[in-house]
Amino acid sequence: MLTAFIAACQANHTDEMTLEKTANRQKMASRFEHAQEQETNPAGQRQNAAGLNHKHVTAQIQKIVSEAGDFTLDSVMVNGTDLWVFVHTTRPLSQREIIHENAALTKKLNEAFPKFRANVKVEQSWQPPVSVF
Repeated sequence: MLTAFIAACQANHTDEMTLEKTANRQKMASRFEHAQEQETNPAGQRQNAAGLNHKHVTAQIQKIVSEAGDFTLDSVMVNGTDLWVFVHTTRPLSQREIIHENAALTKKLNEAFPKFRANVKVEQSWQPPVSVF
């Protein structure tokens, strides 16, 4: 009687483990299929939340920055709907001019990318004075 009870418990435990393994396999297969469906863009091209290609966004920003004046694009970061752009200039600018240039570039970027909230940081690149000797 005790042997039959132990055998029944072991069989029940084995059935539970089999069901659990099957459920785990189904979850993993479902996740894999979902990942395959999400992988619609070519390899090496990241897309942000708005569905834009990061290389494409950077190229457009480079064009806007170069048209804006004597600026060099340092870096571009996309974080959700935030667009962070860091720009350098070798021109000597006052604090007021830096604020004005930040606002002008921010406005142009917001017009070019309405899905993003653009944040621009204009920094002056320090260059050593030219020696006259």
